Amino acid sequence: MKKLVFLLISLAILISCSPSAKFLKYNDQTFEPTKEVKVLQTKPPEKDYIEMGLLSIKVKKQNEDDVIIELKKKAKEIGANAIIILGEKNRGTVAVPVGNMAYGVPLKELEAMAIRYKKNQ
Repeated sequence: MKKLVFLLISLAILISCSPSAKFLKYNDQTFEPTKEVKVLQTKPPEKDYIEMGLLSIKVKKQNEDDVIIELKKKAKEIGANAIIILGEKNRGTVAVPVGNMAYGVPLKELEAMAIRYKKNQ
């Protein structure tokens, strides 16, 4: 029984550690999923596009290497052609008790704009 409880707790921790991107939709348009999404640092000056919405993902020490991959995965699902990285937002700090002291854990999110190129581009 103790092994089952330990296994369930371990599974819950692993699931909570996996990053998941959120999408805040800017309009009511829907698109078919795309196969490729480019990651941009600035707006593409050579192409007309629509801003589909804001993507965000919590950044933790365990998932720092996966946040861009997860943003791209979500962007493909919603039919984006590219994402423009907007930057990291600090959402405050949480105090985690450790013995008689507390350790501050920053709450950060990475944000990106999902875009779709207009036709004939």
